[in-house]
Order: sequence, then C-alpha cells, then structure tokens
Amino acid sequence: MRSTYLKGKFPMSTHTLAHSSRRQRRAQFRQQMIVLAITLGITTIAAGTLIALNWWGAGSTQTISCEDYPLYCVPFAGGLPEDQFEPNEAAEVRSLDAESTAAEGVIRGYQDGFPLLGNPDAPIQFVLASNFTCGHCQSFHKYILPQFIEDYVLTGKASFQIAMLSVVGGDYTRTANQAAFCAGEQGAIWEMIDELFRLGNAYSPSKAFDPQQIRSSASNMGLDAESLESCIRSGRYEELLDLHNTFRNDQGIGSTPTILYKIGNTGPWGKLVGGDECTYENLAALTEQANQP
Repeated sequence: MRSTYLKGKFPMSTHTLAHSSRRQRRAQFRQQMIVLAITLGITTIAAGTLIALNWWGAGSTQTISCEDYPLYCVPFAGGLPEDQFEPNEAAEVRSLDAESTAAEGVIRGYQDGFPLLGNPDAPIQFVLASNFTCGHCQSFHKYILPQFIEDYVLTGKASFQIAMLSVVGGDYTRTANQAAFCAGEQGAIWEMIDELFRLGNAYSPSKAFDPQQIRSSASNMGLDAESLESCIRSGRYEELLDLHNTFRNDQGIGSTPTILYKIGNTGPWGKLVGGDECTYENLAALTEQANQP
C-alpha cells in the first residue's frame, strides 16, 4: 500500500526535528566560540598595546642610559660632603653614554642636601616636596615634570630639586628614600626616583618598597644590586633624610605634592600646594616671569 504521508504535506517526524535541532545548536555553539575568540583577541591586543605604551604599570624597568633617560643625560657635579658620604652623583661615579644636549651650566647633583637637576644659577629655583606613596605625586612625576624639565630645566631657565619625605608610608617610604640616595652612589638617583614612583604606582608600599623588589629593579636597570641593597641596610642616609623632613617642618608643608619656588635665590619661598596648583601651566608662568629681562 502506498504511504499517505506525502513529502511536504505533513509535519516532519520527531527524529527529523531532533536532528535539525542538534544542527542548530552546533551552529550556534560555533558562532559563539568565534565571537569569543574575536573578543579575546581584541582584548589581548589592547592589553599588550597598553603595556607597551605605558611602562609605569607592573612592567619591567628601563636600562640606565641616555637613550632611555634623556632628561637626565647631563654632567654629574656631586655636591654631598665626601667625608660624610660615598661619592654620589659625581663625575667619577659614572660616565654618560652620550653627549648632553642641555644648555651650558645644566648639571645633576646636590644642593643643600637635595637632589638637583638644572643650572644652580638659574633665574628661578624649584623644590618639590614629594612622597613615593602619594598618588598626586606619582601623577605629577609622570605627566607634568618630564615636560617641564624638557622645556625649562634642560634649557637652563629653571633648576629643580626634590625633597623626599617619609611622613606617609612609614618604614617602607623611608626604605625607598634610602634606595634613591644609594642609587646616587652609582650615578643613578634620578633614574631610581623614576623607578620608585613607578613601583609606588604599581604596587602597595609593602610590596613596592620591599628590599628584594628594589634589588630586582636595580638589577634590571643594570646597577650593582648587591651594593645598593647593602647601602640601604646600612642606613647611612638617615641623617640626610632627617634634613628633608626638617625642611618640611620649617616650611610648614602639610601635604604632598608641594612645590616651593624662589626667584633669584633671594627672599622667602613661594608655595604651590596640591594637584590643583602644582600644574605645568603654573610652573611655566613662574619661570617665564623669572626669566624676563
């Protein structure tokens, strides 16, 4: 007998429906996996680009060289008493691996116990009171200071110093401050200051300024990590750090960042306080004013 179930006229069998449903599920699954793979690929590329462009995160350090640190590629002048400290930021400590392109008279060293960058006889002197654990200080050092150094410090129009305070972060910050001074014994205080701000931005103080973390950074930078760690543990810069904190008290500095400035090395210090005042525009305006004939 001929079947009365003619093709196209009656519903498909249960077996046929089930088979079709499985095909649809497999197709949907493949489509979802393709979308997921594309999404993961885009995310991976974006993350890799971000890391490559921004080494301030948890990435690796930079090597001590004029190529990696062009802002600090200026002659060494020392400035700490040799009978009290090892030669620090002095010409005999390290030779630059490229010629300085800064204006005549621009140096790196110390003035009154503070790390100095620029011409000591520049028409205006700036002192930044800062702390490696301070978020606003990290932002200033990353986004504002490099451009100001390039435009006004390396051109000889201003000098810039830093007072490294330890009122926040306790022993961890004090260890970081010691590390900066100890790096100066190898001609790398400004490069180490950059690295310490990077570490402070990437990790908690207990991890960022652990001696082993600092040792690892120093090694990656090409410094003698063992000597630097030994210097930190000796605590030989405690007296110098006390001078920095005394300066803070004498100047009534209540928060960081605070920038003090003096035009012509005379008169009282002026003061810029906090992120709203410590701007490139304010620093530039003061410098332009001080350099007027």
